[in-house]
Amino acid sequence: MDSLALLLSPAYVPFTGALLAVIVILTVEVTLTAMAGSGLSDLLDSLIDIQSLPDSSFTNWLLVKELPMLIVICSLLASFGICGLLLQGVMTHALGLPLPNWLVVGLSLLGAVAAVRSMGKALSGLKLVHSSAVSPASFIGQRVTLNSPQASQGYAGAASFTDRYGATHTLMVEPTLPDVTYTAGEVLTVAERVSIALYRVSK
Repeated sequence: MDSLALLLSPAYVPFTGALLAVIVILTVEVTLTAMAGSGLSDLLDSLIDIQSLPDSSFTNWLLVKELPMLIVICSLLASFGICGLLLQGVMTHALGLPLPNWLVVGLSLLGAVAAVRSMGKALSGLKLVHSSAVSPASFIGQRVTLNSPQASQGYAGAASFTDRYGATHTLMVEPTLPDVTYTAGEVLTVAERVSIALYRVSK
C-alpha cells in the first residue's frame, strides 16, 4: 500500500483529516489577512471572549486563557493528528495491523489536550492574550483606524484600535450610511454593534 492510500485508509483518515484541517485554516487565515487586513483569528476573538470562560478546574489546568482561540484550535487539531498517525504507525509496524480507531482517537485526544496545556504553559509569559478583559460593549465610541482598502455597507473592512491596557483589537466594520465608502487609513468612530462580529462606524 502506498503512502497516500495508507493515510486515507479508515485507520488513519481521522488524523490525516485533522492535519488537513489545520492547513486549510492557516491558508484561509493568511489569505484573509493579506486581502482584508483581518483573518479568522480576529473573527474568533470577536465571537468568543476567552477571558469570559468559566474559571473551572479544567479550564485553569488547560491554560486555554493564555492562548488566542485560533492557536488553541490549531494546536488541538495538529496534536491530535500527529499523535494518531504516530501511534497507528508504530502499532502497525510492531503488530502488523492498526489499533481500533476508538482506542487511538481516545489516546490522541489525551495527547492533544496535554500538548495545548504545555503550549499554554510555555507561552504564558508572552501575554498573547491580555489578562484584562474588555467588553465588546465598550467598543462603542472608540476611535478606530481602517486597515482594509475600503469598507462600505455589505462589504465590511477590518479596523483596529488599542485599548487602555495596551491590547490591540481588530473589528469588522461598515459605514452607518449605505451610500458611504471609507478607505484605508481613515479614523472612524464605532457607532453601533450590528451583530456579534460586525460594527458600524461613522466619521
